[in-house]
Amino acid sequence: MITTQKRRESTHITLCKYDTYNDPQDRKATQKRQKSDAKATQKRQREEGIEEGKEGTKNTVVPKLLSEIAGFDAEWGEFKTHRKAKKANMTPRVEELLLKKLSEKPDKALDALQTAQTRGWTGFEWSWLENQKNGNRSKTEAERDAENTGYTDNIKIPHIKMP
Repeated sequence: MITTQKRRESTHITLCKYDTYNDPQDRKATQKRQKSDAKATQKRQREEGIEEGKEGTKNTVVPKLLSEIAGFDAEWGEFKTHRKAKKANMTPRVEELLLKKLSEKPDKALDALQTAQTRGWTGFEWSWLENQKNGNRSKTEAERDAENTGYTDNIKIPHIKMP
């Protein structure tokens, strides 16, 4: 139980019956349970392939249809290095999603990884790669604004010489 007394410049808090609520036997049981939980967690992480000291880096299994492609494993490693250099974390979930997307079109997987790296992308969409192959360049923000508003700013400001 907690009681409070308001004072002019502070509040005085008193913990009443501390020993009743914090029994030494309960503390020992809690400590024992925490040690047991920690051991169970370490065992689970070892079984799941999570490296110690690197929280969240689970070894994701590359789908067989991708790993059978000549050079895919090396290119996938390069892509992961590229993401790390760009400071884009490769969480197990991100890795899973990217591999799933690459599995959709395995014949284009190497090209997708190489293009993403050369363009500085940390991911990709199939539509981006198709637009690139079709020669469609990405539009600038001004071009998109002009399309959306129907207004283009073609005002030219003459060069004025200052004395």
